[in-house]
Amino acid sequence: LRFINRTGAQWYGSCPEALTGRYMRDLALPEAYDAMQDLFDQALKGEAVVSEQILKYPDGRKRNVRVNYIPHFYARGRVKGFFALVEDITEQTRVEKQLAQSQRIGALGQLTGGVAHEFNNLLGIIIGNLELLEGALDGVSEPDADKFVATAMRAALRGVEQTQRLLSFARKQELRPTAVNLTAAMPDIATMIRTALAPNMMLTIDLADDLWPILVDPGQLEGALLNLAINARDAMPDGGTLTIRAANRHISTPTDVPVMQGTMPPGDYVVLSITDTGVGMSDEVLEYVFDPFFTTKPVGQGSGLGLSMVYGFVRQMGGHVDIDTAPGHGTTVHLFFRRAAIPRMCMACPVPAMDSAAPSSYRNAEPTPLPTPARRTGPLSQSG
Repeated sequence: LRFINRTGAQWYGSCPEALTGRYMRDLALPEAYDAMQDLFDQALKGEAVVSEQILKYPDGRKRNVRVNYIPHFYARGRVKGFFALVEDITEQTRVEKQLAQSQRIGALGQLTGGVAHEFNNLLGIIIGNLELLEGALDGVSEPDADKFVATAMRAALRGVEQTQRLLSFARKQELRPTAVNLTAAMPDIATMIRTALAPNMMLTIDLADDLWPILVDPGQLEGALLNLAINARDAMPDGGTLTIRAANRHISTPTDVPVMQGTMPPGDYVVLSITDTGVGMSDEVLEYVFDPFFTTKPVGQGSGLGLSMVYGFVRQMGGHVDIDTAPGHGTTVHLFFRRAAIPRMCMACPVPAMDSAAPSSYRNAEPTPLPTPARRTGPLSQSG
C-alpha cells in the first residue's frame, strides 16, 4: 500500500501514516480480501475494472462500495501497480432501493385496488342472487337447499372479506376512525388474541401509564393485531412468548423508517410494539413482507394478505410501520399511530374503549371450512 487518504484509513481503524507500506491482505478482513483478490489480479494484468460490492471493514461497518481499479504503468507499458478509487455508495444504494420499493408498492396498490373493486362488484351480484334464491325457496320441499344456499353465501361473504383486505392494502377501504383508549381496550384485545395462540405460548401485555388516545378504526385495529398475533404464532412452532407493548413517543425531527422505505414526520405518536420469540426474518424476506400474496408459509396455510392489510390500514390512518428482525432472533413489529386531537373541553371526558360487540371480519383466527356438496339428484341438480 503506497498511499491511502484519511477517510480510507479510518475505515481500517487507523491513520494513513500507520498503513502506508503494509500489505492489503494484512489489513482487510479475510472475507473482504477474498472478494477483492480477483479484481486485484485483473488490474495487475492491465485491465481497468469497476466493481460494486458490500464489504465489511475493520471498523465494524458494512459498506456498499463502488471501486474503480485503474492500472498504473511504467513508461514502457509494464504494469507497475494500480490505483483503487473507493466510493461509499451505501446511502445512494439505500435511496435507490427506497425508490424502487415505493414504486413497486404503489403499482401493487393500484393493481390490487382495481381488482378488488371489480371482484367486489361480482360478489355483490352473486350475493344478491343468492338472497333472491333463498326467498324463492321458501316453502319448497327441498331439505338440502337451504344448507347449500347458506354455504354459498358464506363463501361469497368470505370473498368480500378478502377484497376488504386488498382494499386495505391499496388504502381505499372505507374506515370509521374514532378516538380509542388503548388502556381500556386492551383487555378485550388480549382475550381475542389468546384464542389464536397455541397452549405452549405466553401472552404478555406491557402498557405505559397515561397513554394518549389514538385515532383509528376500532375493528380494523383489532383485525391488524390479530393478524400480527397469528403471524407470531406461526413463527413460534415450538412455543414462545408474544409481548404487546404500548408507549407514547414524541418525534421531533423527520425519521427514516427503513422497512417502509419512507420518512415519518415529527409529531406525537403512540407506538404499539408486537414482539415474538420466533424464527425471525432475513433481509430478503423483509424486502417483500408487505407485498400482497407474499408468504413464506406452505401452500394452503396462508393467504399472504395479513401484513399487507396491516400496512394499508396503518398508512390509511396516517401512521407508520417498522420491523426489527433477524433470523433466529424473533420479530418486533412497531405500529406508529398519531395521537388523537381531542378538543380541550373534552379532555376531562373518558375516551371510549373499542366496542367488543362491534362487527369484525377478523374476529376468528381460523376460518370455518366450507363443506363440499355431494353429487346429488333432485330438482336442483337438474337446473344445470
